Amino acid sequence: MTNRRVSNGTQGARHRGEATSIRRRLFVYSQSRATWGASSPEAAAACEERRSIDRAIESLREAVLPQIQAFKVAAFERGEACAFCDVDLPTSLEAHVDHTGELEFRHLVSKFTDGGDVRQADPELFAQFHREHAKLQLFCPTCNLTKKR
Repeated sequence: MTNRRVSNGTQGARHRGEATSIRRRLFVYSQSRATWGASSPEAAAACEERRSIDRAIESLREAVLPQIQAFKVAAFERGEACAFCDVDLPTSLEAHVDHTGELEFRHLVSKFTDGGDVRQADPELFAQFHREHAKLQLFCPTCNLTKKR
């Protein structure tokens, strides 16, 4: 590869334009993280909104984690088997806990928020709601991960 001198500046301008374009794409990527190539502010805003909803749902899951763990330990101590295939679970670590009946986790969230914005939900209040309304069951990993939702 040989070095060329650019006498009229057009070659340099083209490279500067490419660099500006790359910086613009990197800026869009850094603003919307998981949306490489999101060329519109609307697409970046939609991705950010989805991420904020996901973070809110994750905080609700974390709020009920002590309840899930307590159920798992109690069910294992009672000697419960998988609710679907009835296989004995050798350790509580292998057991999965699932919401059952009409109120799966997503339904509990929807009922708690009354169809409103999940990002406004208070995790502590949701934990109380979950304690009162959730119906839990024990599954082996295979049955839990392959069951229809």
